[in-house]
Parts: sequence; C-alpha cells; structure tokens
Amino acid sequence: MDDKRHIDDVQTSTVAEHMKLIMEDRSTIGTEYVPVTPDDLPHWMDMRLFLTGQKYFMKNMLGLAAASVTGLIMVLCVPDIIEVLDYTKKSDTVRSSFKRYAETVLHMYELFRSDMLDSNSRWFKTMNVIRWKHATVSKKRVKEGLNAIYQKDMVLTQFGFMSLTLMNPEKMGLALTTIEEREGFNHFWRVTAYLLGIPDRMNIARKTAAETTELCKHIRNEIREKYLNKHSPGFMKLAKNAINGMWYHEPSLDTDAMLALTFDMAGGKYQKPLGWYSYLNMKQREWILYSCTLQAAGGVPIDAGIPMSRFNGYWQTREPGGMAALPSDKKRASANAFESAQHRRRGTRTSTTTKAQFVNHKDARCPHLRLTEITMRSSYRNELRLAMENSISVQRYVFDIDTRAQYCKTLLNPDKPIILPEGLISPSRGTLFSSSDISGLSPLLRRVDLYAFEEWALTDVERI
Repeated sequence: MDDKRHIDDVQTSTVAEHMKLIMEDRSTIGTEYVPVTPDDLPHWMDMRLFLTGQKYFMKNMLGLAAASVTGLIMVLCVPDIIEVLDYTKKSDTVRSSFKRYAETVLHMYELFRSDMLDSNSRWFKTMNVIRWKHATVSKKRVKEGLNAIYQKDMVLTQFGFMSLTLMNPEKMGLALTTIEEREGFNHFWRVTAYLLGIPDRMNIARKTAAETTELCKHIRNEIREKYLNKHSPGFMKLAKNAINGMWYHEPSLDTDAMLALTFDMAGGKYQKPLGWYSYLNMKQREWILYSCTLQAAGGVPIDAGIPMSRFNGYWQTREPGGMAALPSDKKRASANAFESAQHRRRGTRTSTTTKAQFVNHKDARCPHLRLTEITMRSSYRNELRLAMENSISVQRYVFDIDTRAQYCKTLLNPDKPIILPEGLISPSRGTLFSSSDISGLSPLLRRVDLYAFEEWALTDVERI
C-alpha cells in the first residue's frame, strides 16, 4: 500500500494480460494484522465517484444484494476457495453458513453506507474486522505448514461481489443504471479492494467500468469452464449450506432454483431438471428483480405488492438503535437465532425472552448504543411489556402473524392507526417496523431475523 504510482500505471495495458496475471498468480496475503485509517486512502481515489458508488448501492439494495449473493455462490466452485472454507469450518454446516453469510451482507452494507472519511465510523471498523479475519486465518494456516490465503482468491471473491452487477444488470433489476453509476460502483470496489490489501496490479476494478466488465466476463468464462461445469462435491456442499443457511432469513429460497440462477449467470446450465416448485420459485425471483426496474422507471412501487424485506431486510439491522449485546453473549445469541429460526420452520414455539436477556444501554460494553430492538421470541407482548417496565428505550416493535397489525399499530401510533397490508406479513416470520416507517403512507416492511447478526459483527468491530 506504499506504492505511490497511480493504479492505472500499475495495471496491465490490456484486459487479456490482466486476466493472465490473475490466473497465474500464486502470491499470498500478509499474515500480520495491520489496521487501516483514512490516512491509508489511495492518492488516486476520486471521492465523488466513490460516493456515487455508495449512493448507487443504497438506491438499488435489492438488485445488488441478489447479484452479490449469486456471485459469491458462483466462486465457491474454485478449489482453493473450497480448501480455505473447509479449513475455517465457517461454512461446514447450515448453522455456520447462516452466521457467515449474515455477517458478510452486514459488512457489505456498512462499507456502502458508512462515512469512510471518519476514522471512528463503522466503515473502517468493518474494514479492519475483515482484514483481521483474513490475517488471522492466514497466520494460523502458515503455522500449520499450509499456504496463506492466495491473492488470487481475494480477487475472485472481489469478482463475486461486483461482477454480476456489471455483466448482467438487466437480470438483477439494474437495467436503468446510468454510466455515472456504473463508474461509481467500479471505483468503489477499486478503492475497497486496495484497502483490503489486494495489490493494484491484481485489482479487477480497472480504469473504466467497461474494461472491468470485459475482465469479469473473462473470469466468469474461466470459472465456468474449469470449475463450475466440472464442479466437485465440495462445491455442492458449500453452495447448499449457504442457500439453506440463508433460507432462515429468506424463507422463499429454493436450493435448485438458486443453483439454476447461479449457473445461468455464469453462462452455463444447471443439469438437474427443475421441479414445478423450483421452476415457479425461479420465475418469481426473476419477476421481483424485473419489478425493480419498473419501480425505477416510475411504475408501480414494489412495496405496494411485494414483500421486499425478504431480500433486503439485513440492512435495517444497522439502523441507529440496533441490537447491542455483551460480547460474552455472542455464542448464545448465535445459537438462539438459529434455533429460533428452526422452530419457526417446523412450526413450533420457542421460549419467551427473560428479563435477564435485555441489556440496558447504560450497562452495555458499547455505551454509545441503545437497545431499541426487541429480541424475536414467541411472546412479543410480554417482551414489550418487560422492556418498557425496565425503562429500556424502545423504538422498534416486533410482531408476527399471531400478534397481527392491530397490536403493533396501537403501540406505535395510537392517534393515527394505519391499516397494514396483511399480505405482506409472512405467516411464519416476524416483521420489524420502526415508528418513523409506520407513520408514512407506504410503510416499509423489514424482517428481524438478523437481530443477532449485528451482535456478531459489532462484537468483532468493537474488539478491534
């Protein structure tokens, strides 16, 4: 990161040369954790373009989230990535995948949302958590006589996050993306990859979005021909764990439909014939993403008829007042979140949250946060009562189909009740509203399945 040359002078002159460099590279990342600050920003950074990239994400969260998740599943077929993930055991089971991918999307949200010019912002805290995890895994592997994480794998992961947005915007609800937004998105990842420690010569974000798109197509073709079409059992295990893990906070996910989408985005064909449910599930997903384009064009708003929160609920867990938990509660929170989701999947009930589980913000180890989100359990009425009796600042209220909209609207806005669209409330999953959203004409529904994920991400951030 000390290279004073402009990134354009470091990268190869042609996309073909860049592709060859990436595929032949066997260098590894560092094994010592070194935090980054605003002083480490590259001298070639264009703040206007970077902010454009952030705004683009905030405006198109559904499409970009779908593109990122699909891209990440695609690169799970790369042998070196499979080997590292097997080593960390972070994707070994559905439970661990549930946690890993929730943390991933929350980190992604922070990078797109937070102010990077503020050294105390979540942007650098999140960035340093990611750097710390990479360095820690690499150091442990080297001590055991294994290789550290390859820079090539870092680049392929970068490809997973950004490629489909550039290559297939029309299939991700991003057909109306402007040239300026594409350039901003490209520059955002150019800077982010730099701070993650990816060398400029390897960074797949090139001078223009058009060049980056061309490079991504080369990488996609290489992955498809060498790995995806001849995928190993390890890929199917990781992919299915990822999809089944994400099911617990997106219950409409279907494994075969998601794999078919992944193969389609890679330019291949999923060999297993789709059953009627998987086929309809895939078509529903395509229609939802297409509806994003209709909304951007001034058509029917998505939130008038589609439970958009099923796809992008994760980002709301970051809102001020999100769940703050003691670091010692991390393992318990992880288990409770997953087990609660399993109970909901089976239609059984979980125990009511006890008084000890509420953390007053004055006693928390993160004093700048307030507990304003109620833990998802079976009896939300009792939880709300318990929270208010303990004078905890309650700004958000959780309910499910058993509680219905009547109780929630009475608590939130008794003087101005709002009729909530019943069809947008999932029968088996809770839905989160904030008082500011409820007071609007078109309330945005948000899921709360990720209440514990902020605990995990935040605990790592605060420890750094």
